Amino acid sequence: SLLVGTLGRESRYMGEALRKEQDLNNKVLEEAGNVIVVLDTRCRIVRFNRAAEELTGWRFEDLVGKTMWETLIPPNQQEAVRNVFDNLRLGKTSIAGRHENPWLLRNGRLCPLKWQNTVLRDESDAITHIVAVGYDLTERKAAEHQIAQDRERQAVMRRLLESVLEGGDVETTLKRALDILLTTSWLGLEARGAIFLMEKDGRTLRMVVSRNMAPQTLASCAEVPLGRCHCGQAAASGETQFAAHVDEAHEIGYPAMADHGHCNLPLVSQGRTIGVLALYLPAGSERDARDEAFLASAVDVLVGYLGRAEAEQSLIEHQTNLEQTVRRQTANIVENQRHLETIIDSLPQLFFMKDAAGRYAMVNRRYVEEVGVARERVIGKTDREIHPPAIAAAI
Repeated sequence: SLLVGTLGRESRYMGEALRKEQDLNNKVLEEAGNVIVVLDTRCRIVRFNRAAEELTGWRFEDLVGKTMWETLIPPNQQEAVRNVFDNLRLGKTSIAGRHENPWLLRNGRLCPLKWQNTVLRDESDAITHIVAVGYDLTERKAAEHQIAQDRERQAVMRRLLESVLEGGDVETTLKRALDILLTTSWLGLEARGAIFLMEKDGRTLRMVVSRNMAPQTLASCAEVPLGRCHCGQAAASGETQFAAHVDEAHEIGYPAMADHGHCNLPLVSQGRTIGVLALYLPAGSERDARDEAFLASAVDVLVGYLGRAEAEQSLIEHQTNLEQTVRRQTANIVENQRHLETIIDSLPQLFFMKDAAGRYAMVNRRYVEEVGVARERVIGKTDREIHPPAIAAAI
């Protein structure tokens, strides 16, 4: 009886120790900040910790006994994840110990996860369970996406700058710039748009370049009054006009016009609106502050280019006007000279004019007749070059 009592106490002690160890394991499992899921060898879920519940929106009670494929693995990922699971069942943790694949959450969103996998074995070394610890990669993926998008933005901006420095007339340059923006896929634009420039009257926008615009739009929007429709409102207010659909502000249209959105940005130089960049969006598009900030930078490039082009055009016009003025004044001088020569030639007296060096600058007809020397032989020469020394000295 003493032996039985001793064995009973040891058995209770061991059972208590096992329960404490199990409680500790459960607490560690539940309190872990990372996703932990335990699967049997048929890929059925046998444990699902609190972090996994909070991430997925599923309770453990909803998933226990179900396979991963039924709820958590997106269809396009199932083959790859099955291969990982099959390797783990065979104990090939060197191959399948680390893996990345997303989970499909209860709300339909995908969550990228990096997995560290291991296996549990029984006394006979047979694999009984697979333990997968998942690390949420959402923030890392978002940061990587942000870095990649920033690089893309810089690349597009570089192309835009190169396009306006390439040379050519204003229309050709604006077409190149518009094409670059419309083919930038991550902006989410439709492949159509236009650039308007303000007429000198300051009250009318004129469409100078466009891409893939409907004929009805080309006709009705060739000129847009200040303040009318989205383009006119952007010009009048100096602020970006955004619309997710064709709304009441879209005053210019035509029957059966398809629904669409707009992002129209004013081109403002030194407080003066000089044009509008009109971009089309798919209907229902949401406003994106980062995309608008990028487009504002693109607009700055266009404004800088147009300012330089305007200054160059003003310089050319000034040069042309100056040349025309010089030609007119030269013609006037020549004409006045001709009139003066006519008057002097008609004088009955002998007349001549010399410069400070004693060279003849002008002689009249009477002088030519009296001296007997042709006018072209006199002009620009001194008396010593025209007459013998004695006569030259007397003159």
